[in-house]
Amino acid sequence: MHDIYYEDPDIGWVAIDKEKFLSGIYQRLKAGGVFGVIDTNALSGADNALVGKGLHRVDPQAMIDDIIAAGFVFEASSDLLTNSQDDKTASVFSPEIRYRTDRSVLRFRRPKSE
Repeated sequence: MHDIYYEDPDIGWVAIDKEKFLSGIYQRLKAGGVFGVIDTNALSGADNALVGKGLHRVDPQAMIDDIIAAGFVFEASSDLLTNSQDDKTASVFSPEIRYRTDRSVLRFRRPKSE
């Protein structure tokens, strides 16, 4: 998800139309279908364009808000991949935190009746 919030023309990463991207997922899922998301957390209120590009992270609440805006219902989250030792300020590729970042595990559903 963090990749839909930024662009980097220097490396050929074009801007992604976030609404169109999420709408495409929504349209392709059957009614009642589940959309699961796992991504590395940024600090609450972070600028997703900056942390997405530089740290490869995303503010979990922004993800939730954007996915709900696409029509999904937020059903659940899990703390399975939570790491309170991650201060959320380092790149996910930094050796001191790689493979041990604080991550969100989120479940959304396309409503059954539309």
